Formats: sequence, C-alpha cells, structure tokens
Amino acid sequence: MYTLARNKNKELDNLIESIIKQDSSKNQLISNYETFSSENNTDITNKVNKIFQLQEDLVKRRNLLKEKGDRKGIETEIEKLTKELAELKSKSQISEDDLENYSKLRTQKDSLSKTNQFLDDEIARIENLKEKFFINKEIDFELVSISENNRKEIKEKFDELRAKFQQEWEAEIDKIQATNSSVRKANEKANDEIDKNPIYIKGLEAFQNNTQYREVESKLKIQKDKLADIIIIKGEVDKLKEQIESFKTSIKDAHREYLNKIEAFKEDLSVSRDKLEIKASAKLNKRAYKDLLYSSINQQSHQGQKIVGVELETNENYFTSVNQLFDKLLEKNVTLKSQYSHNSLCQKLMASNFFEISYEIVYDDIFNQMSEGKKAFVVLLLLLDFSNKDCPILIDQPEDDLDNRAIYKDLVTYLVKKKKERQIILVTHNPNIVVGSDSELVIVANQNGNDSPNKNGIKFQYTSGSLENTREFDDSVKITLDSKGIKEHVCEILEGGNEAFKQRERKYAITME
Repeated sequence: MYTLARNKNKELDNLIESIIKQDSSKNQLISNYETFSSENNTDITNKVNKIFQLQEDLVKRRNLLKEKGDRKGIETEIEKLTKELAELKSKSQISEDDLENYSKLRTQKDSLSKTNQFLDDEIARIENLKEKFFINKEIDFELVSISENNRKEIKEKFDELRAKFQQEWEAEIDKIQATNSSVRKANEKANDEIDKNPIYIKGLEAFQNNTQYREVESKLKIQKDKLADIIIIKGEVDKLKEQIESFKTSIKDAHREYLNKIEAFKEDLSVSRDKLEIKASAKLNKRAYKDLLYSSINQQSHQGQKIVGVELETNENYFTSVNQLFDKLLEKNVTLKSQYSHNSLCQKLMASNFFEISYEIVYDDIFNQMSEGKKAFVVLLLLLDFSNKDCPILIDQPEDDLDNRAIYKDLVTYLVKKKKERQIILVTHNPNIVVGSDSELVIVANQNGNDSPNKNGIKFQYTSGSLENTREFDDSVKITLDSKGIKEHVCEILEGGNEAFKQRERKYAITME
C-alpha cells in the first residue's frame, strides 16, 4: 500500500484508472478519448504536412509573380501602348465605327483565348483529382476487438461503400469536366465566329501591312497577358495564404481539443463512496513538453533560451507557448537541433497530446496533503470499497504511520465492516487491529532462537487459533508456540505481556462502567 501511496511510477494512478474502468460507461469514455487522441494526432499531422506543402506552393507563386514583373509598371506600359495604338488606328483607312467594333472583337478574342488557356490547365488539375482517394483509411485496427463474423461483415461493407464512393466521385468529376469542356468548346466556337466576322476581317486587312501597328499591338498583347497572369497568380497567392491561415487555426483548435475533451467528460468519471471521493481532471504533462523543447530547440541564442525557459503556471500559458512556437516554426524563424526539421517539430509539437486524465483523491483532506499513514489507509479504502473483486486481500502492517487513535477510530472500524464482505489477511504488530477488529483467526509466527526454540529447530514455526483460544503459560513446555494459548501469545507480543498490560491499566485508572 505504501508503494501505491507514493505513486512513484504511477502505480496509484493505474490502480485508480482500473477502478474507474470497472464501470463500463466510464471505461467507454476513457476508450473513446484514447481513440480520439490517436485520430486527432493523425489528423493534425496530415494538416501540418499540408501547410508545408501550401507554403512551398506559395513560394513558387510569389517567385512566379516576380518573374512576371511589377504590376504597376505593366499597367503603365499598357496605358502607354494603348495610346500609341489609338494614334495609329486614327491614321488608318477604316471608319471610326468599324475601328471601335474591331477593337471590341479583338479584345473579346484575346479574352476567350486566355480563358481557354486557363481552362486547359484547370481541366488537367481536376482530372488528377480522380486519383485522390479520400476514404483511404484502413479500419482493421479498430476491428481487432470485434468478433470474427461481425468483423468480416463490417470490413466487406466498408470496402463495398469505399468502392461505391470512388465510382460516384469519379462520376461527379466527369460531370464537372463535361461542363468545363462545354465552356471551352463554346469559347472556341465564339472565336471561330469572330474570325469570320466581316468587321474583324476588315480590321485585320487594314492593319496587317502596318508593321508599326502590328508591333505595338503585339507588345500590348504581351503586357495584357502578363497583367492577366499576375491577377490570376495574385488570386492564387491570396487563396493559398487564406488556406494556410485556415489550417493554422484548425490545427490550434484541434490541439486544444486534447484538453477540451477531458474537461467535457471529467465529471462523468468522478466517483464517491461515503467520505471518499475520486475526482477526475485534465493534467498537463509539463515534463514531457519541456523535454521536447530541450531536445529540439537550439539554446545558444537568447530566443532559444526564452522558448525553453517558458513558465507553465496555467494551461493558458501552455497554449500561448505552443501557438507562438508553432507560428515561429512555420516562419522558419527558430534555430533547431540537427535531428529536427521545422516540419517534423511542428508535427511533434501540435500532434502530441501533453494532457492526461488525472485523478485526485479526497478523504477529509486532499490526498497529497495527507500523512503517509493516512495515504496508505486511503489506498486500502480504494482497494476494498471501489473494487468489485471478492478474492482475499493481503495487507502488510496497515498501521504504519498512523497514531493509535486513527487506527482504532478509522482503520479498525473499517475492517470490522469490510471483513463481512471480503476475507482480509493482515500482518500487524498492533493490538488494536487484532483485538479491536475481533479477528476470526490469529496466526502467530516465531523465529527459532536460544530463548524461543522451535520444534526440531526449524527457522520459522507458526500456530493459529481464535482469540478465545486460551491456555496459561506452561514452563515445562520448551517449544515457544506450544507453551501457551493464542490469547496469551497476542498479549505478550502485542501488549508486552500481562504485567505490562496491567501496569498500563493501573496508570490509566479507567473506571469500567
């Protein structure tokens, strides 16, 4: 019991959890949380990987933007070239109305061509989504504890539905592709109609021999294409940034769920019997979190020392620390030790569950504030009051570190009540326990010695009987255990003998009513 009470290697925590799990509904809550924790770990890991993929795409898009040039400069150049083109058009042999209509058709044709170019890329990307298998989880692990017949049926249904989903998914993709292809064909048809338009043909004929006009028009088209590309890429950049922020928020929220889930069901795990209560709560494993920081963060800089030296007085301190470090890691603004990358530490940091279901024992006082003896007594209460076992229990010296008042008032009273429900075997040197709890059977042990010989000189000898077994000491009997009755042995060993007992009685001068 003292080993349990010290809880050095979580022996007491394990005992309490085993007691809690005796209740099937509470056991299910704990099992559900363990399943959630495992699945949340996988989900967060995948999201962290996705963020780093998105960041790589973001870098590529930003580099592409730089290659396209400065938007403001391109817009200025377009304005300049548009004016040049307008001047050249004004000198042409085409009427003003035809010129205006030709310009509109030319702009429309360029726009349709650019749209189809975008659609070609879009159709290719969407087609690749057919290969994305979104229901790729295997459920074999979850089916381990299920009977063979049910396991086989569930697995067959799961595989059947997964195949069905894949077929439906591809069918829906095909519908979207059909719409895109239809739009593309409509654009091609519209372009063909523009090519046949008399005004467009007239405009082409008017300017095709004008080298200067064609050069300016070509330059203008290049600049407009660049601007269109910049607008598209800028939109992609903004969308990527938005996705990254969304994933960041989702990961932080998911990490906090490790705590929220425990907070939500902790009251349902709590139990009580008489004055003894077991209260469940969420406990932050500060050591595990600090160990991760020490093993991963390079502490040669002031920044590294500050990160590792964070104070974790409250859970909110912890979440602030985790979220700030997560942001720095995504920005690659932290120097790490060689065994970690920014991605791998992000996964370890955010996917790991540093919260545990902890149990606090209350019996008048909080368990950690009790004396060692009272802790041991409370452990005894746990073993007997909260266990559904009915096998005998062996207890070694439960009176240690308890004063005699507590022994008689609490321990003895409790033993008298519980021995009716379960066989209790005690090793003790305390008379209050043996006599006060009205032991049904007392076993007396004797170690062989010159003044206390055993039969045939064996090292240990035992005798047993009830307290009612009485026989005065017989000096002629040399074997110690055979020389007197059980009651006399108890009086000698536990009380110091008749004379010692009588002397205390005289000193106390207690009047018997």
